[in-house]
Amino acid sequence: MISEQFKAERIPALRKKYPRYSDTMFEADWLFYKAFDPKYYLRLAAQFELPAFVSDTIGNERDLIPDNAERHIKTKTSFFRFIRYLSSETLILHLLSAYPFGPLPKTLSALRNDELNKALESISLGKVPQKFAILQDGRALRFSEWLEFIFLSGEKMEDFDRDEFSRFISGEARLIKNRDAVNAFKHGRIQEGIDGQPFQVSILSDEGERQPIFGEMRGGVQWVGWEEKCSLSSLTQSIKLGFEEVDHGLDYEVIKKSSALNQIVRDLRWAILSGDTEISIFLPDLAPMKQHSQRSILKLDTTWDKESS
Repeated sequence: MISEQFKAERIPALRKKYPRYSDTMFEADWLFYKAFDPKYYLRLAAQFELPAFVSDTIGNERDLIPDNAERHIKTKTSFFRFIRYLSSETLILHLLSAYPFGPLPKTLSALRNDELNKALESISLGKVPQKFAILQDGRALRFSEWLEFIFLSGEKMEDFDRDEFSRFISGEARLIKNRDAVNAFKHGRIQEGIDGQPFQVSILSDEGERQPIFGEMRGGVQWVGWEEKCSLSSLTQSIKLGFEEVDHGLDYEVIKKSSALNQIVRDLRWAILSGDTEISIFLPDLAPMKQHSQRSILKLDTTWDKESS
């Protein structure tokens, strides 16, 4: 439960620094950060660095998943993209819960759907989301300044590269604002990982040869979706085939970086909450990495005329 010492000593001091927070808001952040694991998603991803499980298939030692050794790499490839989505989304929501927009449990619960999409769209374009602007000395902070402020809770860090940090955060916002793949993961529509051509889609050349539309891929995720549009006169049913190229090695590196950044945010905010005056933090290398960008959604439509059916 909430520390009585925190209630008696820290909340009065914190209110001088953060006058727009109620006692409950301070308590929510204290409870959250007391047990928050910034490297949770990294711990999940790290398990896939282990070899595929293989056991004797006789007696009681049968494999729970007999084809796991065969499909391990494909599963790993798509899993790392899912974990990257979750880790980077947590980081951006973590940033957006800075004072006076928090506390974090409120942001995680309330920032959803259109509001989340608008925030991600702005950040992906290098712009401060409209509802998250911060004024300093009567001037609205520019994007890179704003990111530094909400990342470091208004503190300063030596050798902090605003531009590199901004590129990293904007890049992850561009990834996660496209929700089709992560929603397919959450709702059980992910298919077996791609190795080669997505959906084997091709066109017929003038010479009569089939030519693939998409390039070969080392890995990718694919999913099948469904959409219906109904009007007074007709019903349109659509099968949606989506894919997204991935590189599990790159995704794993990004998960490491986003986890390290989540750790910094947590440590700084916990230090402020608990009254610590000294803290050592280490910024990860945020140099850009090569991104694979092939992605597409194909729709197969059938329209039914209600009057003739």
